[in-house]
Amino acid sequence: WTAPGLVEFNNYWKLRGAYWSDYFRGELDKEKYASKNPKNSGLVTIKQRWAEERGLASQFWDRYKTEEAAYYSYSMNFTFKAMFAAGFYQLMATKSDASKVIEWLVHGVMGWFSGAQTVAGIQLARSQVPEAKEEAVPNREIHAAHAALLTSLLDDLEDAYKNQRTADIAETHLGVERDLLKAIRRTKKALAQAETKSHFGGTFLYEFIAQFKSADARADVASEVLGRALSVMPAAWLSNFLASWRTSGDPVLTFAGHALPALLLIAPPGWTLRPLYTGFFRALIQAAINGRSPDVRTAQPEPQDSIVESGDSSSFYDSDFETSDDRSAAERVIIDGVDEGSHEIDSDDEWVGNPTAHGTNAQW
Repeated sequence: WTAPGLVEFNNYWKLRGAYWSDYFRGELDKEKYASKNPKNSGLVTIKQRWAEERGLASQFWDRYKTEEAAYYSYSMNFTFKAMFAAGFYQLMATKSDASKVIEWLVHGVMGWFSGAQTVAGIQLARSQVPEAKEEAVPNREIHAAHAALLTSLLDDLEDAYKNQRTADIAETHLGVERDLLKAIRRTKKALAQAETKSHFGGTFLYEFIAQFKSADARADVASEVLGRALSVMPAAWLSNFLASWRTSGDPVLTFAGHALPALLLIAPPGWTLRPLYTGFFRALIQAAINGRSPDVRTAQPEPQDSIVESGDSSSFYDSDFETSDDRSAAERVIIDGVDEGSHEIDSDDEWVGNPTAHGTNAQW
């Protein structure tokens, strides 16, 4: 299940970064952003666009309500581990290899339980959010069938394009040729994706690569890594400080030596505030991205063409909005440009900007 609040929270930080960039560039009153209101077809300033966003507190709370299962499950994980260690406090005090192996086994088993509880809890919480969307995860057989369907579709499209090219000039319509070329490109892209996922380990490989495929995805991954690293630093420091407690031979100190670092890992300034750390780094990255663009004018992309829509969670990275410089749709809303005087973006994955006068006359 994907909850719309998660996307909104991520976009909040992108917009915050755009605000910082415009502030330092002195462009707070420059109209270059698409309004969140679909009825507003014109461009607005970053201050006007920012006023359309919900506050951080409400967005953070909405996110916490769906992701909080991880905090509870991992708290139980480390609490039970601490209880077990306290029960064998004399063995833990020996610092022997046997004590280390037992501790590793307990930690691993509790990790399995807490991991399963986290996944189930988060999915249940997300499913109850209004407008939440369930995304199917097809197996290899379904992807193979999808690849066969797309292969047949690609053959039909290529035959139609050849027929169109060989038709009489009077019957030729450049708009039809262009639509066929767009459909062919999209179908080839979806076919490559389906063929990859139909192989053993293909879905894992595709999803892993998707994290680094576009500038927007790479920025998300980098900010997540930095946010996670910052959130575990206090717990790592306290764990190192209380290392002597865990081998003290006192059951109370043994329990506390395991439980207190775990508590700090979950409670602020630990994982509970990780979304804020991650968001802050995401905003910095977005500000740097916008700062490299000398004249940014953004527009709202059109809805995705459903001719080859895969329907799974990774379709975002293979959307029709990807441009030749490998930027995703979400990023184009923030940083990509179009010619002044028009706010439309063609849905072709190789089309950026507006048509020339010649192109307009040729119905492109």
